[in-house]
Amino acid sequence: MKPNPFLGQTLSNRYWIQKKIGSGGFASIFKARDTVRNIDVAIKILTLLPDTQVEEKREERFVREARIHLNHPNIVNIFELNHHESPSCTYIVMELLTGQDLRKILEEKGPIPPQRAIPFVIKALEGLETAHKANIIHRDIKPENLFIHQPKTKEEMIKVLDFGIARMHTEHSLSLTGQILGTYKYLAPEYIQDDIITPKLDIYQMGLVFVELLTGTPVVNTDHALTGLRQHIRGSVEIPTALLESPVGPIILQSLHNNPNERFASALQFAQALSSITPSSIPFGDILKEKIALNVYYKGAMLLEFSSNEDWEEDEKTVEMGLQKRVPIQFLIFAATSITIGIAIAVLWL
Repeated sequence: MKPNPFLGQTLSNRYWIQKKIGSGGFASIFKARDTVRNIDVAIKILTLLPDTQVEEKREERFVREARIHLNHPNIVNIFELNHHESPSCTYIVMELLTGQDLRKILEEKGPIPPQRAIPFVIKALEGLETAHKANIIHRDIKPENLFIHQPKTKEEMIKVLDFGIARMHTEHSLSLTGQILGTYKYLAPEYIQDDIITPKLDIYQMGLVFVELLTGTPVVNTDHALTGLRQHIRGSVEIPTALLESPVGPIILQSLHNNPNERFASALQFAQALSSITPSSIPFGDILKEKIALNVYYKGAMLLEFSSNEDWEEDEKTVEMGLQKRVPIQFLIFAATSITIGIAIAVLWL
């Protein structure tokens, strides 16, 4: 394996690169020591590509992120943008965070109980309110860009990351012709259809994230981008009935309204609405059971559809797989297993 050219380097005679701690769509992140202030920092280094047109757009987004200085405890702090000659690179210096992003937490622990999910979302919305007041729209809110920072001497706190595709209301697009920026599972209908970018886009995305934290899976849960985009446009998203019928249901529906004018007027208004909710009033167990039942239904339907195919013939391979034509026992096994998993998830957060 080729050694990383930045490890052990001291950028700008100040930042000693110690180890690589992550990588994203167009950058690598390193832990470094600021030898002037004598603190640890994170260094985000732009990854270069041979395609000149694409590279110009990537660098523009990278520089944009560095220049967005938003002073709020729930937004990652950017210290500096600089360039190093040898090895040549453009880099951002930012605060070093300790912990995990919400995507990793969901993958490792599953759905997050309301008593933790609600404060996370409220604080993230308060950070976004600061960005919106500065006329900055994040437009890529998703679990990967929400980090639970756990400093040694303080309580955990959520940090909004990655303003790389953020955009001012009046600015030109940073995308190439015909390109939609953002993650398709979290795009608002007005952006998909008309490229309308307002704070309501971030509010819609945060509503999606809130539901995902409580259920463990994206509201738009498909691997096909076009299918996902259609679901946003048509408003055909799946949310457990137990969640919609709880006190927080109307808040979720307002945040996800297809008409942006019907959503909350601001991120702060969304946060205030959530603050009025008692976490224990949300039936977390019922939400988990309903979500599991839906998964069982779809998995079972797939098995039954396969087993009822008239052209299907039993052979040694299918018998080994346990897919028998007349007995949907796999459905029952999957159901029992899923219920057990649901109980285990609940125990994880106790």
